[in-house]
Amino acid sequence: MRRNRRISKKLHTRCLDEVLCAISLSHVWRARLYEAGPGREFAIDSETLDDVSPCVARSMRRYALRYTAAWVPHSWTRGWEGYETRMMFRLRATDFPQIVGFSANNPWTIYGRPRALEG
Repeated sequence: MRRNRRISKKLHTRCLDEVLCAISLSHVWRARLYEAGPGREFAIDSETLDDVSPCVARSMRRYALRYTAAWVPHSWTRGWEGYETRMMFRLRATDFPQIVGFSANNPWTIYGRPRALEG
């Protein structure tokens, strides 16, 4: 049975921060977004839940939540002044593009450990 669109929108809104936090804490997802470069989007759904907490994966499967995640330039965000040196990750509900969240991530710990300084 298909869920009411209004209920689906509420579920996507309610779970957005939890999923965004899981992606930001996952060294696998941080590396994937970093290596893809700014603006490249990845699907976050019941098929692509590698390296997220079981609790988040369970919610996503139960409610059939679908998002896209991307590393975006700081200029694409609003309200994140003071975080210009951070990598900004965006999570957006696939069926509701107005439902969007951002996360500021330390670029020196992309792979779960401090990166060696280049040069």
